[in-house]
Amino acid sequence: MISFERLTNLLKFYKEEKDRNPFYTIHLHYAVNWWSLVFHFNPLPMIPICHLFHINTSTLDVFNALTSQEGLSAWYTKTENGNAQEGEHVTFHYGSMQVTAAIKRYVPGECLEWECVASSLPMVGHTFRFDLDENDGKTRVRFAHHGFDVQDDMYANMNYSWAKYLESLRQYCQTGIGEAFGSQHYRI
Repeated sequence: MISFERLTNLLKFYKEEKDRNPFYTIHLHYAVNWWSLVFHFNPLPMIPICHLFHINTSTLDVFNALTSQEGLSAWYTKTENGNAQEGEHVTFHYGSMQVTAAIKRYVPGECLEWECVASSLPMVGHTFRFDLDENDGKTRVRFAHHGFDVQDDMYANMNYSWAKYLESLRQYCQTGIGEAFGSQHYRI
């Protein structure tokens, strides 16, 4: 039979794990004079933001716009820490808000993936992925933002914002003029 002290310690462990990882659940079972605790890792279904569009330029030109400080500052927002290379961190500024992303995947002309590692918004752990390929003489961009477990106001705002910034990416790659946050061409 499990002692009260042991049960208390297990529940304390569970609370610490739950604080670190909200996907843990606990099941307390009682059977013939003994208690057992079963911990389960139950990830919630994530609801990604996905966009698919084409840009009339090469995959390498689009990739350069996604990874160079000049490109990011022209279509997205002001950046810090230089170019977005694998293993590096880039900090994006949106007025008083900021997001720092680690570059997790970097395949020139094909794929770029960021993971949010620090943010003034509740986005730590979110991933942002750009998959590129040539399609009918244009670059097909498949974008996905993973990390949401509910479709709330923040999800809706991010979905709208990504659509706006991805159109800015297209305009920057095709005309040389983007609508980065805070730029002279930025539309509220």
